[in-house]
Amino acid sequence: MTAAALRAKFNAKIAAQTTPRLLEILVIMNDSEKAGEKHDSAERMTFAAICDELERRLELTDAMEDIFMDLDYTGTYGDAMLEAIKRVAA
Repeated sequence: MTAAALRAKFNAKIAAQTTPRLLEILVIMNDSEKAGEKHDSAERMTFAAICDELERRLELTDAMEDIFMDLDYTGTYGDAMLEAIKRVAA
């Protein structure tokens, strides 16, 4: 097995084990923000990094673009991520 194949297998295993936890964190951070809790800059950067990684792993780019093309959309970025996940899973 080549080094590239081993790396791909390793990365797939990491993604499979960590994606559910990233989704949990996304929901928690989004809910706390809606409840009026203010996040500091480090927490906002962490939230953005989690969203970017989930968008890449779950191939949400097209669904996210569709959501934000709706000029009447008023939800949070976290809401958009969760909606995109639902659309892709359907």
